Amino acid sequence: MEKHQLQCSTEEEYAGSWFSLYVGGSQKLVAQKKALPTESSATFEVHEVGPDEQFHCSYEIWEAGKAIRSPLSQPANITEVHYLKPSIVASPSTEILVGQDWTLHCLAPFSGVSFVFYQARDFRYEVTPQGNANMAEFSLKNVSEADEGRYTCYYHSLTDPVIWSNASNPVVLKVLGRSDVSRYQEVMVDSAGKHRVNCSMPTVAEGWFHLYVDGEFFAETRAWANGTSASFCLTEDALSNLKGKLSCQFGENQLNDTISQTQESILLSTDFTAANSIRLGLGITILVAAVAFVADAFWTERHQGN
Repeated sequence: MEKHQLQCSTEEEYAGSWFSLYVGGSQKLVAQKKALPTESSATFEVHEVGPDEQFHCSYEIWEAGKAIRSPLSQPANITEVHYLKPSIVASPSTEILVGQDWTLHCLAPFSGVSFVFYQARDFRYEVTPQGNANMAEFSLKNVSEADEGRYTCYYHSLTDPVIWSNASNPVVLKVLGRSDVSRYQEVMVDSAGKHRVNCSMPTVAEGWFHLYVDGEFFAETRAWANGTSASFCLTEDALSNLKGKLSCQFGENQLNDTISQTQESILLSTDFTAANSIRLGLGITILVAAVAFVADAFWTERHQGN
């Protein structure tokens, strides 16, 4: 942050006075400082300066036990070489699909300025907001790969001398094709013991997520409008065989349109709690049958012996 110094001074006979610094026509008090007993001036530091802002100062002396404040000084202007850089935000994100709309928001620390947007070194758009707005937008409709690149914005004063801001931080736009591979994939186990493969993408239109094993199509599930992720449920056996070999893609169309079952019916994981209960029930049934068989054989043998 740049600093600027303003010095207020008076006659030597008023050494040790209190000095006040004001900004703008409304005479808003910015700071006060008492000069040293042997000094007749005070220096103020100013950190933020808006366009065309003027500063005034005054001093206060005591005579006959009363405080007397001087009239305001003549205005002083500060001319900056550059204003502070603006903030820049991309919406919905910095990665979008071909055909989507994209917007940049450029925000200045004060109003009364004009905004300029650049793609790399090429001028794209300039706008002066109405009223007291300190933000401007630059929108792209139906983006294509030609819109990819590095974007920055600036703002500048509206009156002479024209003062420009430093450039904003860059925003890099990446335009994805409908079949670009997802950059994120994870395998997790949820609280119910089900194993899932999670695939995520930037905000997309309605379409399909496809799961591949070693590049071969394995399964797919529907992604509704504005959906950003999909989960494929796998059994424990399938997970042990497939882990580390999976990839995800997004597309507008279903690849296997002959499948009549839902994704859940194809890939539902095993409910291990239910399976264990079934196994336990079968074991008890077999045990009871075995005991009954042994008891019957023992009774028959004893009866024949008698």
